[in-house]
Amino acid sequence: MHFDSVLSRVVVEDLLEEPRRAVAASPGIDLGAVCRHALAARRRHAIRDAFLAVLLIGCGGYALYGLAGPMFGADGPGLFLATYLAILVLAPLGWVVNFVEGYVTRWGPNARSLRLRAFEDGQPPEPASELRRGQLAHVDRFADGNVTVYRGYNPFVGQGWSVRAWSFALDLTIAKQTGEPVVPFAVTELYDFLEKRITDLDIGSLRVSRRLFVNGADVHSDTRFVPDPHGAPVGEVGADLIGELIECPEDHARPYLAAQIIGWDGELAWSAFLRARISDSSLFVEVNYCVLPPLWEMYQEIDDLLLSPTMPQVSKLARHSLRRLPRTLRGCIPNSLNGLLAEQAFRRKMDRQEKELREKFTFDHGTEISIREAASELRRVKGGLALGYHRHFQLLDEQMWTKTVEKRIIDALAEFLTDHNIDSRELQSRAEQVSNTHVHIGGDATLMNSAIGGVSATVSLAAGAPSRRASKKND
Repeated sequence: MHFDSVLSRVVVEDLLEEPRRAVAASPGIDLGAVCRHALAARRRHAIRDAFLAVLLIGCGGYALYGLAGPMFGADGPGLFLATYLAILVLAPLGWVVNFVEGYVTRWGPNARSLRLRAFEDGQPPEPASELRRGQLAHVDRFADGNVTVYRGYNPFVGQGWSVRAWSFALDLTIAKQTGEPVVPFAVTELYDFLEKRITDLDIGSLRVSRRLFVNGADVHSDTRFVPDPHGAPVGEVGADLIGELIECPEDHARPYLAAQIIGWDGELAWSAFLRARISDSSLFVEVNYCVLPPLWEMYQEIDDLLLSPTMPQVSKLARHSLRRLPRTLRGCIPNSLNGLLAEQAFRRKMDRQEKELREKFTFDHGTEISIREAASELRRVKGGLALGYHRHFQLLDEQMWTKTVEKRIIDALAEFLTDHNIDSRELQSRAEQVSNTHVHIGGDATLMNSAIGGVSATVSLAAGAPSRRASKKND
């Protein structure tokens, strides 16, 4: 949040300032702490932009004076000299403002609590505004919920990008032991059995739970998920409701058995979402795998800094401050105006939404953004997008988790079917097809089709490609 003013602005405007919308899950991070630091970063960026705006307006006014003075017969320096003097003042002073802001970001009082081993002991800054504190309370309500209210096409928002999926249907009418009847079962029994067998895996960070996915445009009038149509959707529902939806499926509310692994100190989040449905004669099983890659390396610069800066680090910051001066000058006046009018803009947004609620039967309560996804390293490569792993072993761990959990799912299904005297040979055949469709190309990349933000794309899990910094986002 402190290193990327664009991301911190998006967090404030599209997450904190959306009290009628849901908040996406963010595995591996403390969402409340991130939002508090986003607000602190916005305050510091606003101060920087205000100083730059005053400088820019003052120097611009002096240049106009140089133009207008001779036109009205007044003594003046002339346009050329006035412009030259204005630039001579603006450039070094603007560079100093950028440098000071960057220095405070990296070595200021707040920066000490962001060091690698000091973060847990540091307290994120609390906002002074009562409005902001209320918005943070809204975010905190979704921190440990079991409901995802999404917008648009992708239901697994916040869980990363879909890297693989498979499904099949099995015949439940063929008995394993001839002459003995098939033992009927409820789909909740299957969920309970799979949950226990997956939980038994010896993976330290594995967490298995049940999660409900609903589209924000479909639940406006459903009091189970939106008790107040003018308010926010719920972040959590009871186990009874999820059990009812497992037994009696609905089109708009889909419960899944979710297995999640957070590895590499939170840098890598892997998830598997399993859904089963029983008809009169068949069992349908669907599994989706999602991965959240590491954060952009530029966000980890704070971990490489000493408590006191060295001369090479100061020199690097000075060069960086000069390079970004044109960009910060270009945006300082609109950013300052946005900061001054932020509360009025928020009120106008609420009024527009209130009008929409009065004039329409529906309102999309789905989440606008996933912070964890927005900060993830997603590279553009020829032909698509790539999840940017920083270590080769991160890719290998993702493959290990997928294969380990997938094998446990297949084995548990076979065991469950056998216990109910159902022939599992069809399951083994389907399992071989699932395994054979996961093809490795050249040993370096695994290619599969996925949908990102509703647009079909190809995601490639690049193992050895060097990381590229998102410098165009960094401010």
